[in-house]
Amino acid sequence: MARFNGLIEMLTPYKTRILQFGYKNLFGVNCEIGIVYGGSTALAARHGLPRKWPKLAMPIPYGTYRYEIWRAGALAAVEEAVVALGQLRGERRSSTGANLHAVEATLAADGAIMRIGLRYQRGMFKRDAVYEAVDDTLRGSVSAMAGRNEVIVKLGRFRELDADLVVCRALIIARTRARGQRRFTGRVTVIDPNTLVAASYKQTYSQIDDVGMRWRREARMGESETIELDADGRIVRIRDEWGSEARLAEFAPAKPK
Repeated sequence: MARFNGLIEMLTPYKTRILQFGYKNLFGVNCEIGIVYGGSTALAARHGLPRKWPKLAMPIPYGTYRYEIWRAGALAAVEEAVVALGQLRGERRSSTGANLHAVEATLAADGAIMRIGLRYQRGMFKRDAVYEAVDDTLRGSVSAMAGRNEVIVKLGRFRELDADLVVCRALIIARTRARGQRRFTGRVTVIDPNTLVAASYKQTYSQIDDVGMRWRREARMGESETIELDADGRIVRIRDEWGSEARLAEFAPAKPK
């Protein structure tokens, strides 16, 4: 946080706030981002900061999410995720305990994923990946027993990224709603939970009710799922056309500090 301390002290008399997140000493990642809003535009311009600042906030509630994944009437996996200021951590473990998909990401103020690390494990086999959003591309590498492969993928217009966790889809919907859209069609960067390789696909998210609590996600040709939200923007259920479901089993809100 030392990088921004002088700027905060300098701008405070002008009643300007800086939203900070993703610092190395807090989350263990090398990512520093500040968004300024309010106060003097002249002072902001002097420090190379934007003159107009929409007020941004984390689009889904902070806390711990626990989802149960059901297929053919049987519990197939349990997915747990923690969403906090500038951070997302999650993992999905199969009911047998044999498969693990783990994710740790740094988030921008509006919920966009800036940097992400992933881990896949099946028995003794392990695979790791790290990606970072740089300009209009997602750059990273996938490491496994056979070696290390570099991956570069062009991001979509809104830089949406789905790491195959339920909360990732909640973030995409929340960001779509924040833009005032009832429908979003565009490139979404998807990370395969088994290979950990990122690829860009055209997807559609569309609101299918009048209050914005039911959405449809169309991934690839012939693939769709219905997503149900609660009033706070948490996904409570996802059901695909084959009958598989992800259900919100528990949510524990983050304790105020």
